Amino acid sequence: MSSVAMTDHGNMFGAVEFYNEAIKQGIKPIIGSEFYVSPNRKQETEMVKIADGNAYHLILLAKNEEGYKNLIRLSSKSYTEGFYKKARIDYDLLDRHSEGLVCLTACLAGEVNRKILEGKIDESFQLAGKLNEIFRKEDFYMEIQNHGIPEQMTVAKQVYEFGKKTGIPLVVTNDSHFLKKNDQEAQDILLRIGMQKRITDPMEFGFNGEFYVKNGDEMAKIFPEIPEAFYNTLEISNKVNLKLQFGNYLLPEFEVPEGYDADSYLEKLIWEGIERKYLNLSPEIKERVIFELNTIKNMKFAGYFLIVQDYINYAKRNGIPVGPGRGSAAGSIVAYALGITNVEPLQHNLLFERFLNPDRKDMPDIDTDFCVERREEVINYIRRRYGEEKVGQIITFNSLAAKAALKDVARVLNLPFGEANEMTKAFPNKLGMSISEALSTSSELKNFSEKDDINHKIFAIAQRLEGNYRQPGRHAAGVVISPYPLEEVVPLSTVAEKEKPGVRAIVTQYDKNNLESIGLIKMDILGLKNLTTLDYAIKLIEQRRGIRINLDEISYDDANTYSLLRKANTLGIFQLESTGITDLVAKSQVSNFDEIVALIALYRPGPMGEGMLDEYLDRKSGKKQVTYPHPSCEPILKETFGVPVYQEQVMSISRVVGGFSVGDSDVLRKAMAKKKADLMDKLKVQFVEGAVKQGIQEKVAKDLFEQLERFGGYGFNKSHSVAYAIITYQTAYLKANYTIEYLTALLASDHGKTTDIVKYINNAREMGIQILNPDVSESQASFSVIDNTTIRFGLSAMKGVGETAANSIIQARTKVGSFRTLQDFALNIDTRLINKKVFEALIQAGALDSFGYTRKCLFESVDSILTFAQKEQERANEGQFSLFGNEESSFSLNLPKDALEWEIDEKLKEKKQ
Repeated sequence: MSSVAMTDHGNMFGAVEFYNEAIKQGIKPIIGSEFYVSPNRKQETEMVKIADGNAYHLILLAKNEEGYKNLIRLSSKSYTEGFYKKARIDYDLLDRHSEGLVCLTACLAGEVNRKILEGKIDESFQLAGKLNEIFRKEDFYMEIQNHGIPEQMTVAKQVYEFGKKTGIPLVVTNDSHFLKKNDQEAQDILLRIGMQKRITDPMEFGFNGEFYVKNGDEMAKIFPEIPEAFYNTLEISNKVNLKLQFGNYLLPEFEVPEGYDADSYLEKLIWEGIERKYLNLSPEIKERVIFELNTIKNMKFAGYFLIVQDYINYAKRNGIPVGPGRGSAAGSIVAYALGITNVEPLQHNLLFERFLNPDRKDMPDIDTDFCVERREEVINYIRRRYGEEKVGQIITFNSLAAKAALKDVARVLNLPFGEANEMTKAFPNKLGMSISEALSTSSELKNFSEKDDINHKIFAIAQRLEGNYRQPGRHAAGVVISPYPLEEVVPLSTVAEKEKPGVRAIVTQYDKNNLESIGLIKMDILGLKNLTTLDYAIKLIEQRRGIRINLDEISYDDANTYSLLRKANTLGIFQLESTGITDLVAKSQVSNFDEIVALIALYRPGPMGEGMLDEYLDRKSGKKQVTYPHPSCEPILKETFGVPVYQEQVMSISRVVGGFSVGDSDVLRKAMAKKKADLMDKLKVQFVEGAVKQGIQEKVAKDLFEQLERFGGYGFNKSHSVAYAIITYQTAYLKANYTIEYLTALLASDHGKTTDIVKYINNAREMGIQILNPDVSESQASFSVIDNTTIRFGLSAMKGVGETAANSIIQARTKVGSFRTLQDFALNIDTRLINKKVFEALIQAGALDSFGYTRKCLFESVDSILTFAQKEQERANEGQFSLFGNEESSFSLNLPKDALEWEIDEKLKEKKQ
């Protein structure tokens, strides 16, 4: 096979990955797509059947760079302008963007072919003539196929005759939906998984065993009487001369003041930041700044740093909470000076090389956490700054995980639910584990796979399907910024918004890895709830106590904070909330910030499975002696009691002991993390030779490398651990010292999660704080502080109420002063917002208890209350009396205050609702 084309239905999701893999295999890649074509892409007509003429298929292939750009434009517009159940183009759009493209008439779902089957021969040939004109009478081909489907032969005969009359060339193709002939069964099951069908259910469509990728000999035999149709595949291949450009970064231009370029302006900002951050500039600080700055300049990344610092400092100027840092960027003093991070790297022995390796030109990757409620403001700023058309969010693909594949295949093949459940329970609980790995790990799972033929088939097919993409979505954080309109460099798509039914968000069709490979810059703009909680708590403290807490200035030796942690009172503390790590915090008896950093790094499956966590705890507690593999390692490993916990420690040891360069130490880190055996063998030789040159015995050097290899593969990024430990400490500090405000903020920022609210309320009560029931006469929309030991439940935190209804109640209460009675409440609320469902939720939660009626009585009277309220409000609107005046209303509830109440267990059940 000398060339291959990929034409996915309605998208270009895999184009870059396909292109790169084909080049790697020495095959010419032909990028294309099988488009859906409608008469009018902007018209939302119901698309029930293809025969209705609303979504015909059409193949387009890119010949050259212009064709590739037009393919991108067409694919983008099919989503942004033509999406209605499918992404659609029309012939008008095709006519405007046909340059550089080859067009084929597609399968039986193509319009030319469909009209033949409908007996509309003249219309079919008129359309073929139209497409021939659009594609310059040189790049249009009529497809013929034979998968053993009778209709295909009917089409082929008519197309052949028309080709003879007009000279329009034919091309024989195979509609490949799976790779090998024996993949047909797996393909069928994959379709059934997507359609929620079982193997015994009828299917509207499917593929027989002929829809695989056939070789040249097989294709030549399909229509031996029309050899030119076979050779035209080579003609098309020869027309294609597309070379995608990789390795060049497409950085948007950052405008700098007159008299500066990107390098000099970045340098100016850095030294200004250094002067603000440090009172005394030590030689170490100056040397580090100069080294990092020169590295950034040499790698031509000044523009990237300017862009990132710009939107982060925009957020800070506008009061949007920003995290102290995330990932390896926290190891950069330049990032610290620019305000990108708030982690001083020298104090924590963090390495810039872990972030940016001067020996490898990899684009830096700076991820940033923002307040979850205001993250969108930052993205909107970026859009305004660089142009709406140049900024977009990024697609992500959910893949079929191993365990889910087993469960789905078992369901399709009618395995009883109980047996399927037992089978998946036997699957080891390890993230990312494949079926093959699981079978070699779990004898119980292996027994299931060998039980009988049906189980054997389930495992065999599930192994073929695991890892397949299921559905696209929007990346939680990724934002791409381009120097050109995105439609010119990357195809766009739309995906359904989870939180907004019926709304579709525009995203790139290429995922983050493929965007980076074509040179586009990805920014991770993450939303972190804990920053929202901290911000709200600080505002509450200022309101109540007149104190403005600056988290950058708090002491990291606060006795109350460490006392709270040692008591394992970690609910609501960032990174320390899960049961397992709570127990670990209590066991470790943390006494300083470095120990918090270590715990965050160690509480992961790898270090725990290798015994690193236990070794650390035993050495810390004195159960085991602290030892070092070599005296030169002591300064590096002392903070973690001789256990190599961080990747930065492995990198430092390789340089100090093995004589590695900065770049080689980073190569070692990556090789250990990815367990690249061949590369590790070479690096071991290099390490031992370097150590011997420094007077270290060969056996000692080998033993040290093997110890690093054992633990180093599970080492954690210390820069990230330090940055997150700062948030951990800040949340613990506020909980320990400003308990009422912090817990109120915690409850307020988690108001949509019932399970978490219950946990936090119980924790508050354990700390001596009373949580008052919601009350329409007293509650605010969110949780509120009453006094130093009391919090009032918020109206919007109740399930079934929501912010709109809660705010409506508060507005009505503010307008009339207070709700003196149930009648007063009913007459003044907006019954369009406080409907039956909301009213019932208020009753169930006890928000109407203060009016003196039983909940049972109120619940049974909801309809009559709302009916009378609506009638009285209608009368008021008609001017029959003053609803809010002193005049008595003719409306009267007359509900009995001594009516029976729900039984206690029923009352609790309703309250939990």
